[in-house]
Amino acid sequence: IYVIDQEASHDVILKVTPAGVVTPFAGTGGAFGRLVGIGLDRSRNCIYVADATIHRVLKIDITTPSTITTLAGSGIAGNTNGTGTAASFNFGSQRAYLPGDNDKGQGLTLDAAGNIYVGEIYGTTPIASQIRKITPEGVVTTLPGSQTNPMGDSEVLIPAGLALVGTDIYYVSGYSGVFQGITRITSAGTRSVTAGRVHAESLNDGTGSAAEFSYPKAIAATNTFLYIADGSNGALRRSSLSGQVITLAGVGHRNTNSQCGGSCPPGGLLPLEGSFPMPVALSLVGPDYFEEAARAIRMDIVSGVAAQNDGLIYVSDAGYRCIWKITLN
Repeated sequence: IYVIDQEASHDVILKVTPAGVVTPFAGTGGAFGRLVGIGLDRSRNCIYVADATIHRVLKIDITTPSTITTLAGSGIAGNTNGTGTAASFNFGSQRAYLPGDNDKGQGLTLDAAGNIYVGEIYGTTPIASQIRKITPEGVVTTLPGSQTNPMGDSEVLIPAGLALVGTDIYYVSGYSGVFQGITRITSAGTRSVTAGRVHAESLNDGTGSAAEFSYPKAIAATNTFLYIADGSNGALRRSSLSGQVITLAGVGHRNTNSQCGGSCPPGGLLPLEGSFPMPVALSLVGPDYFEEAARAIRMDIVSGVAAQNDGLIYVSDAGYRCIWKITLN
């Protein structure tokens, strides 16, 4: 696993083996600013990151991680399409650790051809956003249907994390009092809401607008499901592609850590591992089954998610400063 570690002055990338052995990978010499997206391209033996401090997409050679080059971005905030440094980006620079703020204008994912997709803020309006596509050669264009300049709370859809299923982009967004949930953009440029609604912080399972999130920060996908790091809820959520949402792990940051005043310091509530049986069919359990059962596990501020497959998911926890391994049997 390659994970962004957000430090006080600059970020680094760590490498974590399946056995949990952690070593520095790239950026220890201050090569990065605030990193807000990461993606792996195995066919080209490289990692891409979005750096919000310099508003560039960088390419890192996996074999020699000290070799870091600019794929695209002028270094000045903007929304100009073009090739290489002729293009410009405007990434949000929020830290994942903040429970009461979301990561707006962020996220990075790749498709099977090695094209990179990033979320960003659009123009001078802080709630306007769009998604950009970057080819492996550094050609930058705007994804059709992704540009939004909201006129109301229900339209505030600023990407915090991106995932691809086939040719469709799914992204998570939201913060208190506006739309919080999952949005889909098809290859034809049609945008629609998959799950979520306008609300304050809450955790509720259900389908479509019945589902509720709290500052969702990241999303990963297989061809079957979407996996969401539901930030301030401290929960791993799963959604079908049609928008049926359940809770897989995590009791909810807002429900358990109030006595810690937010994120738990040493001596406060500690991470708690656990397990619970998954029913054969959702129709066999009540609507709150997964929310209640997931309380066997205590997460804090979950901020990143990677799905190896539908049985193995990894989640980074910015509050407890750990990586969770979730196995579905």
